Amino acid sequence: MAERITNRTGALLTIGLNTGESVHLAPGETSGPVPEYETHDNPWLEKLVARGQAVVERAPAPKRKPAARKKR
Repeated sequence: MAERITNRTGALLTIGLNTGESVHLAPGETSGPVPEYETHDNPWLEKLVARGQAVVERAPAPKRKPAARKKR
């Protein structure tokens, strides 16, 4: 399941993910979908959430388009 990270500070926030990649978020910005394995047991992100500087929430499931009907 994917998650989104939101920056709740007034400054640029750089978050290191578990695989070594980073997410850079402007003040008030929300990231795109981030895989759960990137945020689970991430001590840096846990500290930011505990301080109220970041919020982690589940990303909504992508909307599926109905299958196109074939015209006869």
